Amino acid sequence: MALKLNTNRTFNAPCTVYFQDENGKPASGSFGATYKVVPMDSLKDEHNSDKTLLDLVLVSVNESELELQDENGNRLTGDDLIRAVKNDPAISMALVSTYNEQITKKNLKRT
Repeated sequence: MALKLNTNRTFNAPCTVYFQDENGKPASGSFGATYKVVPMDSLKDEHNSDKTLLDLVLVSVNESELELQDENGNRLTGDDLIRAVKNDPAISMALVSTYNEQITKKNLKRT
């Protein structure tokens, strides 16, 4: 049987963020994220040179599992939430790590 892959596939993965709370204490939380698998050509394409990895691969985050607020205390949703998670250092690093781990883990030989 031939190997069949959708070159436009997506996958869901839990993302855990480690951060310091307002009191300086270590804290963590998790939420689900959906990523798309981007062809290597697209990652290297010069037209994407001004984009981050998350700009290319992050499809969505589970809004029921993650709440971010703007400066007025309003809950961010949709594109505003995606923009905020990409800009937050702790969340964006956790999202990138999760993507890399999932791509790597899925392609490791199991013994």
